[in-house]
Amino acid sequence: MLTYYIPLKNPRLEPVVAIGSAYSLYHWDLGYNKGTLTDFNVGGGMGLNLRFSNDFRAGINVLFTNGFVADYQADDMRVVRRKLLVMPALTFDILL
Repeated sequence: MLTYYIPLKNPRLEPVVAIGSAYSLYHWDLGYNKGTLTDFNVGGGMGLNLRFSNDFRAGINVLFTNGFVADYQADDMRVVRRKLLVMPALTFDILL
């Protein structure tokens, strides 16, 4: 994801916004039939990091992505509809 750190006057707080892509590789096996379903879509996020030093940040973010719901149709697994997924994420940035 491409991430932009929003500058503030407070050196310890670092708001972030991000945009990127999500690639899904879903392997399914029903015993008598199997296959792989792939999906590519756009996602993004926003959150707040605490800056402990120039080399270490930690925070909490909320990630959004355009996910999918799959179903078995006509001897194959297919994407039947889209679904917005919202997921919390803890972040640890360590620069070596």
